[in-house]
Order: sequence, then structure tokens, then C-alpha cells
Amino acid sequence: MCHHAVRIVLLGKNSSEISRVGNFIVKRDAFDTEAPPPSVEQHSERARGNVEGRNITLINTPHLLDTELSVEELINRLKECMSLCAPGPHAFLLVLQPDECTPRDWDQMKMALNNLSDKTLNYTTVLTTQKKGTGTGPHKENDLVKDIIKQCGGRHYQLETGSARSDVLNVIDKMVKKNKNHPMKYSEHLESLYERDWRMHCASMSKEMTGGVIRLTPSTVTETKPLSERLNLVLCGSDGAVKSSISDLILGQRELSPESSSVCVRRVGEVCGRLVTLVEMPALYNTQLSKEDVMQETLRCVSLCDPGVHAFLLIIPEGRLTDKDKGEMEKIHRIFGPRFTDHAIVLITQHSQNTQLDEAVKTVIEDFGKRHLFFNYSSQVPELIEHVEELLTENRCSQYTTHMYLGAQIEIQQKYEREVAQLKQKMSELAGKYLPKTLRIVLLGKTGVGKSATGNTILGQENLFKEEIFGESVTTVCQKEAAEISERHITVIDTPGLFDASTFDINTRNEITKSITMAAPGPHAFLLVVPIGRHTQDVNEILKMIQNIFGEESRRHTIVLFSRGDDLRKNTIEQFIEKSGQNIKDLIRSCGNRYHVFNNRNPEDRTQVTDLLEKIDSMVTVNGGSFYTNEMFQQEEKVKKEDQERILKEKEEEIEREKERLKAKKNKATQIVLENVDKQRQQQLLWYQRRRLKQNVQPEHDVLREGDSSPGETVKIIHEV
Repeated sequence: MCHHAVRIVLLGKNSSEISRVGNFIVKRDAFDTEAPPPSVEQHSERARGNVEGRNITLINTPHLLDTELSVEELINRLKECMSLCAPGPHAFLLVLQPDECTPRDWDQMKMALNNLSDKTLNYTTVLTTQKKGTGTGPHKENDLVKDIIKQCGGRHYQLETGSARSDVLNVIDKMVKKNKNHPMKYSEHLESLYERDWRMHCASMSKEMTGGVIRLTPSTVTETKPLSERLNLVLCGSDGAVKSSISDLILGQRELSPESSSVCVRRVGEVCGRLVTLVEMPALYNTQLSKEDVMQETLRCVSLCDPGVHAFLLIIPEGRLTDKDKGEMEKIHRIFGPRFTDHAIVLITQHSQNTQLDEAVKTVIEDFGKRHLFFNYSSQVPELIEHVEELLTENRCSQYTTHMYLGAQIEIQQKYEREVAQLKQKMSELAGKYLPKTLRIVLLGKTGVGKSATGNTILGQENLFKEEIFGESVTTVCQKEAAEISERHITVIDTPGLFDASTFDINTRNEITKSITMAAPGPHAFLLVVPIGRHTQDVNEILKMIQNIFGEESRRHTIVLFSRGDDLRKNTIEQFIEKSGQNIKDLIRSCGNRYHVFNNRNPEDRTQVTDLLEKIDSMVTVNGGSFYTNEMFQQEEKVKKEDQERILKEKEEEIEREKERLKAKKNKATQIVLENVDKQRQQQLLWYQRRRLKQNVQPEHDVLREGDSSPGETVKIIHEV
């Protein structure tokens, strides 16, 4: 089973009740369900466990909804909660007992939640419980609870006696999936307060491990020397596990269950007398991250290091660089721009002191100004900090800022615009060289798919081609029509339907082939018309039939045109193709990924025609200005004729061989029959000879008595012999 990590924050007014819910989820007594006296200050607790295929981390916060808390106290406790569920929670479970929930409680809840983020309610599920000792009947929700549930998107679970743990987790899973498995991002205000007070927070709290539960309790930490200037470091590379491991080594901390993340993970700690902010940037190359996610996380990694990144630590292996390593470095360079190299140090994960470096690794080191460090032990951390300080001196204490990042994006955009301009210029030059003043188009497709309507839309006139009625085939012969469009002469040839079970025969095939002659000297484009919503298994056979008629060369001149575009409603044609079966995707791929969509019910929309003609022009340009010629068709016919003659000759030779085989078989059978007849004659002769000899040695009267025949009959027998 695939295990995935989920961080859940438990909120509620009743500390005993939320502890009971936490114990129910992790299947053990992780939290004390006995409520402490009011004089005891409460702190957040964390517990982890593997529950039904999920790595669950629970943060129990029984003190956040105390209505007597000041704003400052609330902020401090929120920061404490943040430290336990870094880089952020996937879900908040709001535990309520409806009979005890008051408007004042809800006001305190909203204050706590809003301080964390303005999107906290999108990550919140309400769990209502029974009041202890009230039996098994469910609570009747009051209006306030109903309103809270409504504000939380209707996400609610009623925990009763006999409730299944999986049901609670399934409700949370649905919410996490809706949020694309991304943890909630804290408000910038709270993050800045958290970072500012981290040193004070570390000095006043210590971690005490008790049965898998981490409790933050006041401690008497000895005074440490004042911290010097803060360092902001970003770990980048293709291996998430290695980044987490090096992060542990640098900060001297170890996560109980390190997890690979698709978002930036920020950790803060004291290293060699400095407050260090360490951001683990997710891998960018060949991951499930979308382009938008990649840009968002790369910008965020710089933003989390406000006012800037002092050093990027690029992690590569000491052995041979994989394609993934190379792709990751190339993508980082492309996104962060050339100034990334000026603010980066190469960290080489070393497992052996005598390993010879790969040539590609040596090249990387040279590209980064020979700034590198073999790193695998915590004792090397001071050396790493020295390297960072040397880099800062070299850069005159400058940092890689968000302005540099945005400058890199502007440069990428400008480069893209220059390339587009060059391509347009090249297309314009090719247009003057290749694009014809006339276009000849042949419409192909099944009966009733809208070929005739498509022809009318292209030419901008009604009833040039007679459209089908109730799915019945109207076009039985090729029809040619033309019109002037944007000072170009456009010719369209409509053809009878392919795969028309009632009419498709050799005559229909011959009629379709006439389209080549009617489009002389040859069509620039075949438009294979396929309706939206009516694609079946036949679509794979359509192209095969076209190739059977026009040959393999016809694919270079074919565009798939989807008719009935109005059936898309609010969807795009790309969304339709993505949701379609593999048959449609294979069809488009076979046609060089060329496709277009028409709404023949809105022929006034001439942009769809203009766009189609541009796509045809692009295809003609790619084909070097050529079109499908009659010579190509004749060559295809010649090849087919030669194939038919070859097959016919092979059949004739096979028939002759079969005749010879049957003749030989017949002769052999005749010989066997003759041999059997001869054998039978020999047997008869021997029998008569034996009988004659026997008669010669016996008296005549005995012979007559035994054979019961006359002497004349005996003489007849001998004579016959």
C-alpha cells in the first residue's frame, strides 16, 4: 500500500474531548484525556503513527481556543503550533460538543484560525462528539454548529459509539485531495513573527520525548552568546531524501519521519552562532509539479528567505551524474537566470574518500567558480559556514533577491518574444515563398458527420453542399465548390461517406478517388471530419481506409477537424481530447497532432475559418509548399496494382503447386490400387494351384465326392486357371 503523510491539527474547547479524538485516530493513548487544572499552563503536543496506510501526524492544541487569552498569548501559541507541523498542516479537525458551543467560543476559534491564514476554513473539517454519559444517540445540531459547518464547506463527521476510524480519515482525505495535497500556507504576518522570535522560542522551550509524543515545556536553558547576522540558505537538487538528510546535518536536528515534499520546506535553527533559515526547494525536473507550481515554489523559496538568499547549496552525487541530475541543474539555471551561479556552492555527497570524480562533476565545479565542498558529516558544518561567508565576501554581502528572480523571468520572457518574432519572420518569408494564392481542400469522413456543413462554413455560403437529413447519406458523388476568401481562391471538394454500410462499395471508392482529379493538380489538405461526442472504435479504421485509398503520403496532408463544436459547451477542444479515449488521441497523433474544431451552427464566426486556413498554411509550409499530387496518387495506384499482381501470381503458383500435389497423390493412390489388384490375383492363382495339386493325388471318386462336382466341371475349373 502506498503510504502518504498527513499533518492534522486538533482544535477544540474541551481538552479531554480532543485528546480522546486524537487517541481514537492514532489507535493508542498518545494524549492524556484527563483535563489539567486551570493553574497548569498547557502546550501543544505532537504524536505520530501509521494508520491505515497513512503516516499521520497529530498536533493537539487544547489551549488555542481559551477565550481568556490575550492576542499576544494567542500569537505565541500559534507559533508553537507552527513549529510542530512544519512546513504546514494538511487539515484542521475542529472538535465540538454542540451542547457546549457558544458564539463567544466561535469568535475565539475564528480569531485563532484567521491569524494562521485567511484560507484556514478551506482546510477545516468539523467533528461533533457525544457528551460523555449521554448514551449512543446522536447530537441534535444547534443553529450555531450548523453555521460553523456551513462556513467549513459542509465538511462534517458525527463521531458516535461504533464509528469507524476509516470513515473519519476518508472525510479528511477528500478535503486534502480537494486542496491538491498541498499543506496550508501560513499568513505572511505570522511567518515574519515566527522567524523573528525563533531564537527566543528555542531558548525558552525544550523537547521532551514521551512514548512518541513531543511536549514543549518551559526549560531553564543557559544563556548563549548573541547571534550574529542571520544566514538564508536554499537546498536544491533532484534527490529529496538527500536534501532532508543534509538539512538535518546542518541544523543538528532530525525529523522523526522525514518526508519528500512537493512544496518548499523552511526550517530554522542556530548554527555556529548564527540564526540560519534553511529552505528545502522541491525537485523541479520530471516531477508531477505543473509549470505554474514550479514557478510558484521557486519564487516562494526566495520569498521565504527575505530579504534574499545568501547561498544556494546545489547537491550533486560524487559519482556519475544521471539524466535527472543534469535536467534538474538545467531547469534551475533556466528559471533563476545566470546570477544563480554567482550565489551558489556545490555540495558533493561523499561516501568514499578515494572516489574519483566524474568528468561531468568536474565540469560543474568549474562552472561554479570551483566553489564546492565534499559534505557528509555534521563535523563539516563549520567548514560549510566558512564557505558561505567567503561567498558573501566575494559578492560584497549581496544576496539573490526576488528582484533578481523577477528580472530572470523578464529576461526569459524577452528571449521567448525574440524567438517568437524570429519564427514569425521566418514564417512570413516562407509564406511568400511557399503559401499559394489558392487552396484546394478535400473533405473526408463517415456519413452524417457534417462534411457538407463544414464545406458550407468554410466557403461562407449556405446550401452550396446539400447537408444530410436525419443521418441519411445525401452526398453520393463528389461535389466541387469554390469562393474567394481574404483575396484567396478556396476550393472545397465534398466526398461520399466512408464506412457507409449501405452504399460503400467499389463504386463509392472510385467516386472518392475522383476528388484528386477534381482538385487538380492536387489537394493541399485532406480534412478528416469527426463529430464531437460520436467517436467510436471506427475512428481508428477511418485513417486506415484513407491510407488504403490515397496511400501513406496522405497523412502528411491531413488535419482532423472536429465538427459540432457547440457540443463542447464551456469546455475547450483540448479538454475534450484529454477526456476522450485512446482512439481519438491515436488518430490525432497519426495526423501529426494537427486538429481544429468547427461550430457549423454558427457559420457567422469567421475566426474559426481563418484559424483553419492558417493551420493549413502552416502544414503546407512544413511540407515545403507541396500538396498531394495526382502523381502521388498514381504512384500509389501503381504500387497497389503491383501488389495485386504479385498476390495474384502467388495465388496462381500456389494453385499450380496444389494441382501437382493432388496429381501426385492421385497417381500414388492408383498405383496402390493396381498393386492390391495384382496381389489379389496372385493369391487367387495360388489357391487354385493348391486345389489342383490336391485333386491330382486323390482317387477320382473321392474328388467327385468331396467337391461334389462332375469331371467336366473340374476340367472347366482347371481351364479357367
